[in-house]
Parts: sequence; C-alpha cells; structure tokens
Amino acid sequence: MRRRGMNVALDSSGFSLKTSSKWFDIRIKRKSEKKDYIKLHIVIDVDTGIILHFSITDWKSADSKEFKRLIKDLPCLNKVAGDKAYSSRVNCQAVADKKGKPFLCFKANATGKAKGYPAWQISFNAYMDNPKEWMDEYHIRSIVEAVFSSIKRCLGSDIKSIKGWLKRRELAIKVLVYNIKRVLYIKKAEELGIPLWVDCQ
Repeated sequence: MRRRGMNVALDSSGFSLKTSSKWFDIRIKRKSEKKDYIKLHIVIDVDTGIILHFSITDWKSADSKEFKRLIKDLPCLNKVAGDKAYSSRVNCQAVADKKGKPFLCFKANATGKAKGYPAWQISFNAYMDNPKEWMDEYHIRSIVEAVFSSIKRCLGSDIKSIKGWLKRRELAIKVLVYNIKRVLYIKKAEELGIPLWVDCQ
C-alpha cells in the first residue's frame, strides 16, 4: 500500500501495562509514581489510514528520536505532519531529503535559523508568511489521532502480557489486526462507492 508522494502523519501513544505491581498498588491504595505503559510510535498514510511503519519503546523514549526510523523505508513523500514532539531541524531535513514538505508544529521558542538544515528555514518562513494556510496543512495530523482512537476503542488500550517480549508482540498484533480491518474496509468502500473519511464539520 506504499506509494510515491504519500501524505503521512506521525504520532505516539501509550498503552498501559497490567503488571502485578500495579495491581498491588491498587489493592493497598498506594499511589505509585512508576509509569506502567509502553509507547507505540506510528506513521500512517493519511489518505487510507493504514499504518505504514511502527516502533515500540518504553515510556521514556523521545518521539523525535523515532522520526527518522519511521520514515526511513518510505518512498518519496508529499506532506509530512507531526506535533511539536517531532519538531527539529534534523527531522525537517529528513522529510525534504525524501522530496516531502514538513509540517512539524513549531515550538514557541523556535527561530528560522537554518543551522545547516535549509528545509527548517523554508518551513519556518512558510509558516510565518501564512500561518493559517500552514496550520490548515498541518491539521492532516488529526487522522493519526483517529487511528489511535480506533485501535484503543476496538482492540483495547491495555497490554495484558507480563513478559517484556510478549508485551511488544501483543501490541504489534494490535497494529496488524487494525491494518487488516482497515484494508477490508477500504475494499468494501471501493465496492460501494463510499468515501473513506467523512467531514464532520
């Protein structure tokens, strides 16, 4: 399902772990400071909602570090949207190197200095020249939020496995099941001649 010139969006979300220590905390009514979840990082095809690539990390892993890994094997891109967690000069340039246009939301203290990454300066200047138009393009990112919502609603937001490798396998299976359902939905939508997405505004 990978095509040249795709519009893609990236995001991450946590899936809670049903560990024995967590249940012990609940039983003795103790508030634990331990973060019991793992993170799923995904890049999706905005037009179809299919997950093109994913990675699974512990909760401490920074989203920005996963960016290049997620888009590395994708063909030439068009628009690439991500929130402030992905906003960096390196990531903007990685998109441009794949012929894409980065729409990685700028942090409040961002400046337009290229510092060796011209794609950052081009994107920043485009945002400053016409912020409304730039943000309209950026909001394709809402599709990736819908994907996470679908996964958690239909397949659950908890991971029940105890062992480390089983936790990751269980989460990977959720991704696989979601993609299978999505492919079947796309085929049915094509047969019936109905749109994949409905504008609720």
